[in-house]
This record gives sequence, structure tokens and C-alpha cells, in this order.
Amino acid sequence: MQQNKWLKFSKTNHHNPIKLFCFPFAGAGAATFTSWQNDVAPHIQVIAVQLPGRENRFSEPPMGKMSELLDVLSQHISPYSAQPWAVFGHSMGATIGYALISRLIETGCNPPQHFFTSAKSPPHCLPSYAPLSHLSDNEFLDTLATRYGADTSTSQRELLELMLPTLRADFGLIESQYNHSTIPLNTDITALYGTQDHAVSEQQMMQWSRYTNQSFDIVEINGPHFYLQSAKQQIMSIINHRL
Repeated sequence: MQQNKWLKFSKTNHHNPIKLFCFPFAGAGAATFTSWQNDVAPHIQVIAVQLPGRENRFSEPPMGKMSELLDVLSQHISPYSAQPWAVFGHSMGATIGYALISRLIETGCNPPQHFFTSAKSPPHCLPSYAPLSHLSDNEFLDTLATRYGADTSTSQRELLELMLPTLRADFGLIESQYNHSTIPLNTDITALYGTQDHAVSEQQMMQWSRYTNQSFDIVEINGPHFYLQSAKQQIMSIINHRL
């Protein structure tokens, strides 16, 4: 499969794998999912979505408008919707993942087999906290630490300051996606949440059940908001079992 700057295809020997498109959290990139192919079942191909403004696309300006981001992502992902496909999104990635699924279905594409939404409340849930994309640099970084458990220690501060334009744009995407509409999808949904996550609750994650007319389940992860590494094997087991 030919690589492009938006999609990073993991290598697989399976002739017709389920394509699992993975969307990272704010500020993160495709490297978040680099090792996943080693642990998913052979019939699953991990495809990490690489947004501008990070990693090998750091020199490109981040995208701050969801509609423009969906225009581009739809062009790259829609050709694969005729085959079995699925979506995993963590935090911001869940917001983008759901918006993309909705956009593709609206344009006549087949729905994904499964949507894994991780550590993010659904679009109709008003956030229980104030927006942060407009805060001063220090307030922004301090809020990342208290709300999401981000490491803002001195050793990480310089990197975070370099990533501030991307982080602000990413949070702008999230904060613009409140939507009263809860039109259910023809897609199975699994919601994952961390027991020590201060940004989203089990009750909020349960609200994802309103977004499907197929099966829904919710899984508790023992960890904080950023549990993708510490709970990797549990997450791999969840994905393998449901796909």
C-alpha cells in the first residue's frame, strides 16, 4: 500500500484485512500507534492518521477547522469504505473519528464495522469544564496538567511550548464540536474510559450508546486519561475480540 502524508499503513500479509483507522489525542501523531500492528490479530491492519503540525509534518500549520479537516480526510479514507473498516479514536481522536464517520455516511459510504471511542464524551454532552484554547500559555499548560494529567515538568516544558500552536488548534477542533444531534449509526460502538480520568466520566461515556442502533458496550480501563501505553495489551485484546 502506497504511503501518503495523511495515512501511515502498517505492513500486513493478510490479503484483505479489516482496516483500522486510528486517530490520536491532541498534540500527538501517528507514532502513538506505531507498535499496534505487532499486537492486533493478523486480519487487522492498523492505519495511523497523521495530522499536520506534528512529527514529520511539524513544519505544516495545524488545521483549526473541523470542516476543512474532514474534507481532506474524507478524500483519503472514503476509497477504503467499500471494504471492512473500523475506527479507533482517543480523546480528540474520538471527536474527529465520529465526525469523519458521520461525514462519510452522509456522502453514501458504507459505515465502519466498529467504532472504538476512547476517553472522550460524545458531541451532545456539554463539557463540565471551561474551554482552554484561548488561555494564556502558562494557564494552558497548567490546565493540561490538572485536567488531563499531562507531564508539564521542566524537562517537558520546552517541547510543549514548541507544540503550543498545534495543541491550541487541536483543542479548538474539540471545543467547536458540541452538537445536539444524536443520529444513531449502523455501527457497533465500544466506549473506553479511565478510572482516574478527570476529563470524562463513566456516565458521559455511557451516552455514546445513543449513537448506535447496533451493539454498544463500555469498558473500564484502570488508569488516567493517557492510558494508551499503560493499558496497551488490554486495548489490543478489546480490539481483537470485537473485530
